[in-house]
Formats: sequence, structure tokens, C-alpha cells
Amino acid sequence: TYQKGYDRLLPILAQIHNLTGFQWSLTVAGVGPQLHTLEKLTSDLGLANCVNFIGWSSSVNSLIQDSDIFLIL
Repeated sequence: TYQKGYDRLLPILAQIHNLTGFQWSLTVAGVGPQLHTLEKLTSDLGLANCVNFIGWSSSVNSLIQDSDIFLIL
């Protein structure tokens, strides 16, 4: 949802990516009414290779354990 702030996070990550060239990936678990809007924003920002929308996941614990940084939005 818009309360989670992905619409603000993605442009910030795009700036980091564009300014530094730092290679990173973001996995977004879950579904919601803003999913298609966020997918389009991701594409528009040139982040399609960096952001992976996986939908609903029962393996969130595994995702957390495999992460270098974990955000709850």
C-alpha cells in the first residue's frame, strides 16, 4: 500500500544505482492493490533488473536469513 512507501523508496534506490553503480537487488514479497503501479514505476526507473516482485511467499524467514539488509515497510 502507499503507506509502506515503496513509491518513495524506489526512486531513492534508483538514485543510488545511477550515482554509484553499486549492484544490489531488492526482493519484494506480498501482493496488494499497488503491485502493478510499483512494477511500472520500477520499470520506468530502470530498475527492472534490480527489483524482484515475488508475490505472496511462505518462505519469508528464508528471505530474511539470506538478506544483507531487511526492511519492514
